[in-house]
Amino acid sequence: MDIGDRSAFRKATTEKPFEVYAFEAPIDMMSYYELHKDKLDNCRLVAMNGLNKGVVSRAVVEALSRSPEDIKEVKKVVKLQDWLDKIDQMTTAAGKRYDKLRIILAVDNDEPKFNPETAKIETPGKDFVMGFGIKNIEVIPHLPKCHKGQKKNDWNDELKYQKEKARHQQKEQEQVRSVPKPQIEQPSMLSAVFGI
Repeated sequence: MDIGDRSAFRKATTEKPFEVYAFEAPIDMMSYYELHKDKLDNCRLVAMNGLNKGVVSRAVVEALSRSPEDIKEVKKVVKLQDWLDKIDQMTTAAGKRYDKLRIILAVDNDEPKFNPETAKIETPGKDFVMGFGIKNIEVIPHLPKCHKGQKKNDWNDELKYQKEKARHQQKEQEQVRSVPKPQIEQPSMLSAVFGI
């Protein structure tokens, strides 16, 4: 899902880089959009349908390409799903950074679980972020925080939480407005002047 003028994606600068937001599922992507739509600009939102770096790489190439011919040219050099790694290798070799692109990994904040096959405690979203492996492109983790009583959270659950919180606050405000104000008896002029 593209937000902003697609032709502006290629005109990104180091001060205002093109951003790609990656989500585990389409529902998380749409929920994140609902929560942050006023702050999103010049970006692409992409659902990885799991945790798949190749989907992010392909989304970047497709967003920055002017035409299908551009994509064909990239494919002659590297598979689309490997483009991020190739750019990272090239910038490392040149001693530079690719500052016109920013990747935001808006993945789930998973509950840590023991995996008997690996004999390790795993948190898939955080592990994906830690293992993303790109050094010369800014990669920012953006996981929804866990609220009191939660062991895990995703963007769909965060949207539900925020809506419920807003409903609760609105209900409290309505209750405050509906409480009648106490009537203060105004003293009569005589009692005010003569103390009667």
